[in-house]
Amino acid sequence: MTKKTIIIADDHPVFRLGLAHIINGSEGFVVVAEAENKVELFTMLETTPCDIVILDMKMPGNRDGMGALQMIKEGYPEKKVMIMSQLCSMDLVEEALKLGADGYVTKNDIADMILPFLKSIGNGEKALSPRIQSLIIRYKDGCVDKLTPRENDILRLSVKGLRRKEIASQLNISVSTVNFHRQNLKEKLQADNMAGMIRIAYEKGLV
Repeated sequence: MTKKTIIIADDHPVFRLGLAHIINGSEGFVVVAEAENKVELFTMLETTPCDIVILDMKMPGNRDGMGALQMIKEGYPEKKVMIMSQLCSMDLVEEALKLGADGYVTKNDIADMILPFLKSIGNGEKALSPRIQSLIIRYKDGCVDKLTPRENDILRLSVKGLRRKEIASQLNISVSTVNFHRQNLKEKLQADNMAGMIRIAYEKGLV
């Protein structure tokens, strides 16, 4: 049986080593190259035939994985791309799928699921981890974890453009407490940053 060939693009050598070990121990797949960044990846794509690219969303260059995904789909449309990342906000997942990603899996999922996912992608199917599927369902259903009164206060003031110290002063709480609630808000709204949190709040009519 001819094995599907894979390039791994991730900036963590130990992670690449472990992932390659899992893949190379299978019957249907083999890792033919590894890249630490986008430049290395595209050098390899020019010289090394492969069927699937496993691509980290966050390589050197901030979110350079998204740029790499777009370039692969534009320059090598026949290649399948599986996004593999710790980052899994709805913004990122939605953008990756729009750009043509064939799969999206978190790094917490891959030990048990990487081979079935690769098989699905190799067969021309989409492969989304359970966590990603749940995220999409919640987003489509408009289900957001209920915000506490304090979180609503901080969200409202954040939307107005107040800084953390100003919010803390108005609510008579510490800056660290503001930071704590803001982090909870970002998780509940599945946002990567404050700008994303505010945008999602508007979209869902929370402010």
